Amino acid sequence: MGLWRRLFRRTKPAPPDHRPYNPHPANVPGPVYVENGCCTGCVVWQDVAGDYLAWDDAIEDSHCYVRRQPADDREFDSIVAAMQMQEFDCIRMRGGPAHWRARLIAEGQGRFIDAPPDTGQG
Repeated sequence: MGLWRRLFRRTKPAPPDHRPYNPHPANVPGPVYVENGCCTGCVVWQDVAGDYLAWDDAIEDSHCYVRRQPADDREFDSIVAAMQMQEFDCIRMRGGPAHWRARLIAEGQGRFIDAPPDTGQG
């Protein structure tokens, strides 16, 4: 395949990542979480998802976490923006509405999903 075609070929949607991940204990319950031990303090998410993510410097190893879950598609947009700019894939999703998972997969961000889709309504 020529260089031009390799650079500009269409990318396939990224499938979910089914490896087990350990959420940080400060995350509020819900489908979006920050992986424990992954945060490096980059705070690149602060401008786009500061209402949902927070920084905990009260603990020995400062860490970001989900302080509020998105309640609708508009709020989920902020989480998606943070996922797209994060440096180490620390912001992840486990379960949640099916159309949120489908959106991440369609946008090539399926690697942030670490649980298989549930069989219930989403």
